[in-house]
Amino acid sequence: MNDDQPPRKKLKRQRRANVPGGRERTGRSHRVYVSEDEAVRLAKLAAEQDVTVPRLLVESALSGRETPTQRRAVLAELFALRRSLAGMANNVNQIARVANTDGRAPVGTAAAFEGIVGAVERIDATIDRVAAS
Repeated sequence: MNDDQPPRKKLKRQRRANVPGGRERTGRSHRVYVSEDEAVRLAKLAAEQDVTVPRLLVESALSGRETPTQRRAVLAELFALRRSLAGMANNVNQIARVANTDGRAPVGTAAAFEGIVGAVERIDATIDRVAAS
């Protein structure tokens, strides 16, 4: 430790909180194999948060935050919605061109707009799901 800086107080408890009745050693442990690079990164993260690596892994896994797999699934869904909405915008442009030429709305206009409303509702639901996580 550097002599210029006062010793840092430990603000957090090192161990996890006690569980009523205790944690029995019933074989409910998990062994995780990591690469050397992953071990270094885990140790660094644990040191930054002033916790042990096992505690970091348990708290991270049980925090309820999204995983990279869940994030990729949401992004894929958003990209699909974007493509769908782009196709609908093309349909609206075609409808507008016919309406401006003939002065009437072509057949299927109502269905096209219902599809847009449905897409917007799916986008809103996806945004709400992302915001809640």
